Amino acid sequence: MNIILKKNIFNLGNKYDQVNVKPGYARNFLFPKGYAIFSNKNLPSLKHEKIIKQFKKIKKKFLFKKDNCKLLGSITSKNISNFLSSKSIEVEKKSIFIKNKTIQNLGIFKCIIYKFNKIIKLNFKISYKKNIKL
Repeated sequence: MNIILKKNIFNLGNKYDQVNVKPGYARNFLFPKGYAIFSNKNLPSLKHEKIIKQFKKIKKKFLFKKDNCKLLGSITSKNISNFLSSKSIEVEKKSIFIKNKTIQNLGIFKCIIYKFNKIIKLNFKISYKKNIKL
């Protein structure tokens, strides 16, 4: 029987692992204690849901030095990928889409991220501080 673990269990697996166990062990021990849930093809992995929740929680804000309301450089998908990886969310730069491919002004901008065959829309706020070190 395939199950997804909700906790780390010694000699079985780590949290969010999909493992195969005997049906009696799952029915009599893992399910009643809340250590696991039944896994099938229609049930999305808990790990994917956790990462999508992380997208919604992070504070999406870039800080740059000001130069006449324009950025000294531009923000690309690589910058957004690095920003998300600093928040412990791994996204490849080729799966991030910005409307004009680069952001060169201050303001709020939308970008689309494709992860786990889902579309995630994020709004990034780009603002400035006078005494920031780049």
